[in-house]
Amino acid sequence: MLFLISCSNIIDVEVSDYLPFKKYSTWLYLDQNNNQFQLYAIQSDTFFIILDFEGEREYLTYTGDMVLIRRVIEYSQYDRLIKSYEGDLPYFNYPFVNGFNKEYTILGSDYIAKTTISIQKDDLRYTIDYHYFEQTPNSKKTIRRIYTFAPDSFIIYAQIGPDTTISGNFATYKDAKILTLEEIVPRSNE
Repeated sequence: MLFLISCSNIIDVEVSDYLPFKKYSTWLYLDQNNNQFQLYAIQSDTFFIILDFEGEREYLTYTGDMVLIRRVIEYSQYDRLIKSYEGDLPYFNYPFVNGFNKEYTILGSDYIAKTTISIQKDDLRYTIDYHYFEQTPNSKKTIRRIYTFAPDSFIIYAQIGPDTTISGNFATYKDAKILTLEEIVPRSNE
């Protein structure tokens, strides 16, 4: 707890459209094997933050009450790659609401995507449980994320996965990775 209190002094307290993250900061995490990963917030014309766990970038935007994540739903058909959907889908609501639990479903002519989000408060921390499922004619994908946010709205714990992707006859599976906060590095305005 003392570590969290000392970290809160480092974080820029500016409230901006980068909520629930602070712009120009980098958060360093260690997994269960002491490998280091980072999460950082930047700005461009179309998104405001990148989550960069394991080299996989997640592009997020904030609408004023919901953080959205960019998703591309595609599958292969013979020698062609068919893009069924590209757009923003719900990631979690913000400001956080204790007891929030909702499923979002979008249907296309050749895909279905479901997002389930639940948020629970414990003391001053919020834990977000995010589950994403998509299915196309010859592929399925599941993504699981659990984040625990400190009172200052940064992630102190993350469970990335387990994730699965089945495309045709090929399947990939990623075991769950547990990440804990190691350090917060303030960044200069770029």
